Amino acid sequence: MMLRFDSNGSRASIGCGLLLLFLGIVLLSPFVGWLISLLTDLLGWILIVVGLIGVVVGVISWMSGNRRAD
Repeated sequence: MMLRFDSNGSRASIGCGLLLLFLGIVLLSPFVGWLISLLTDLLGWILIVVGLIGVVVGVISWMSGNRRAD
């Protein structure tokens, strides 16, 4: 199997440069700040709901557990 690579690698450096340029523009835009704040708020609410479900399931399993006669 023979692979052919460019000797100077100019296409790879242009592609990486354009990718870094695009990521920099996206990260500096106000949309990213809004998106990050929305995702952190959403993650917070998801964690609260999952925590409440865990507490409720734990209490139910504790209350319905086998009772020992001491």
